[in-house]
Order: sequence, then structure tokens, then C-alpha cells
Amino acid sequence: MRILLIGAGDIGCRIANGVGAFPGVDEVVLAGLSQGTGPSLAGNIALNTGTPVRFVPLDGTDQAAIEKLLREVRPGLIAQCGTLLPPGLVRARADDLGRALAAAGPAALLTCQIPLLLTLMRAVRAVGYEGPVTNLTLPDSTHAPLAKLGLAPTVGLGNVTMAWLRVRAEVRRLALASGREAETTIRLLAHQHHLRAVGDARKPEREEDTCQVYLGEQGQRADDLAYTGIAVGRGANELSAAASVRLLQAFLPEAPETRISASGPLGLTGGYPIRIHDGHLDLDLPPGLSQDEAAAFNRRGSERQGIANIENDGTIVFGEKVVRALAGIAPRFAEPLRLDDALSRCNELKAMLMA
Repeated sequence: MRILLIGAGDIGCRIANGVGAFPGVDEVVLAGLSQGTGPSLAGNIALNTGTPVRFVPLDGTDQAAIEKLLREVRPGLIAQCGTLLPPGLVRARADDLGRALAAAGPAALLTCQIPLLLTLMRAVRAVGYEGPVTNLTLPDSTHAPLAKLGLAPTVGLGNVTMAWLRVRAEVRRLALASGREAETTIRLLAHQHHLRAVGDARKPEREEDTCQVYLGEQGQRADDLAYTGIAVGRGANELSAAASVRLLQAFLPEAPETRISASGPLGLTGGYPIRIHDGHLDLDLPPGLSQDEAAAFNRRGSERQGIANIENDGTIVFGEKVVRALAGIAPRFAEPLRLDDALSRCNELKAMLMA
């Protein structure tokens, strides 16, 4: 098993440190732009994990370069962790443009999250790669537009799996306190829209803003478990990396069946309970919850986040929240977003942010 990680930033290196420690991993290939530090990053990870790790310079917007890398590396598992504009950098700005983008929410930054994933998936299809492709960049929202073109990744990393880890920790804590065996079946239905309150350990007042937690094979509702415990913050790279590593482990050869929850499985909007076995992924919905009902729940979360519709060619139509927030400041970025225009629009946005 050779694992290809695209994106050599902080989160990519944290994930590489995790997957490099897996038994049976022969090599980790870390690809991306790292301003000359890539080889030393790879060397440090190799020392830490005992697994060969090498760095390969890569422009993630260059499809031909990605195709060449895929043919040379022949990975058994791919994790896309790169971004053209980290959302945290925008949230930290205090100027008018930064405040407008913050008010618009994550949907306004999809233009900077789609290009790397779109290029990777086109390269994957071009070379005939058939293994799992996982993605960390806003998977609740980026996978569904690509699915319209038959280019959806297998599943998303971080996000909903982070919330699933919180519920699992609380289930185990309660079991230990009561002296009983911990419940092993946990199903979580949620969209990224729901996750800020989960990270803050603060249950929303409105029922439609809460995620859904199902315990046991029969799916007993226990939504409060997603909001108990210590506030950990939704953007902690440590938790995001831990959640990603937990999911990637399920795709290794001879890995046991894994039942977990994750974002964007099979090109769907939002996060779902899933089952992974022998490298295959299926939905694992609780009894009494249809896929149509689960999809409608996640679509509502997507609408609350600022996406009104996804057209048949993958074009993203933004809702009133985004339009209103960017009016007068950057209305161009509230216009419908064609996937092939995402890179040029991202470059426009970055130029405005640097002006």
C-alpha cells in the first residue's frame, strides 16, 4: 500500500504522521508546494513513523503533472488536503472584505476549494485510477457539484467525522461512569452547517440546526451527545487530522469493517453514517430513516450555509445569505459559480485580498 497525500501544509503533515504509522503502509508520498521545506518535512515524518516518506513538488492545478505523478506513484489510496486559500486566513481579517466574506460563510470560499479537487478528479479519471479518493476541502459542499460531472471523490475527511469522534468519546465516558459496556453503533447525520455548535459544545435552540445522533442497531435518538463535553473548537487541526486518519485507516488492506460517519460520501451533500469494508463504501442509515429523508435534511443544512441550488452541469447557485453579505463589497463572488471558472474567480478573490 502506497498512500498519496496532496497538500504539504500543517494538516497534510499531521495526516501523513498518522497514516505513516499504519502497519502495512509501504510508503507515503507527500506532494505539494512547500517553499523548499518539503524534503525536510518528509524526512521528519519518516523518522517519526519509521515508514519511507518522500516529498514530490506539485502544482495541484496542473492536471498533466498530477497524471504523471499518479502513473509514477501508483497509489492505493489518495488524500487531497490542499487548498488555494485557507478559510482561517479570511476569518482572521478585520477589514470590510474580510467581514463580508465571514458573513457570507464558507459557501463564498468554494471558488478556492474546488479547483484542486476538480483537477485531481479529472486526472484520476484520465489515468484510470480506481482506488479510493478522499478529500478534506469542504467535502460537505464540494462533492455534490463534482458528482454532476461524474467526478465525485469517494468520501470526505474531517468535518462530520470530527463530530462523530465527539459523540463516541461521550458515549464511552458515560459507559465508564456507569460501569456498563459502551455502545458500539453510533450513526451521525449532519452537515458542516451544524458543526460549529458541536465544536462549541452548545446545542442550538432550534431543532433544525441540530445534528441527528442514533445509538444502537435500532437507532435510538440521542442528539444531546453531540453537544456535551469540553468545547474543542471546530477548526482544530489536531482533531481534523485525527478524524481523517481514523477514516483513512478503514481503506487499508485487511482493515476490519468500519462503521463511522463522514462528509460527502458517494458525491452526496452533507454527512452520513457509512460502512467501509474491503475498500467499498456504503451508506449505513438507521432503521426508519430513508435516504431521501437524510438527503433532504442535509440539503436544508446546505441552504442554511448559503447554497441555493446545484445545477445539472455542477454550477453552484448561491442563496440570499451570500448575495446579501457580498452586495456592495464583492457582488461578483455571489454570482453563480461554474466549476471551470472557479480557478480564475479564486485568483480574482486572492488579488482583492492582497490589494
